[in-house]
Amino acid sequence: MIHYTPLTYEEIFEEEKNEQTQWVSMNHMMVKVRKKADLSGYEIDQMISTDPNDYLNQQLMPGTNFYL
Repeated sequence: MIHYTPLTYEEIFEEEKNEQTQWVSMNHMMVKVRKKADLSGYEIDQMISTDPNDYLNQQLMPGTNFYL
């Protein structure tokens, strides 16, 4: 079934509240990270930037693990 709406995906499907996610500012972009208990670090879920070249950066791909 296709649902046509002007609402965003996040407005229709709310995020799970039990996950430990937060938005972090890195350089000039915002990165949504999730706390990984087994790695004592973070995993990138989403990245927002106005520079198209940032989306080609291999270090900022979703699923990449890093430490703050």
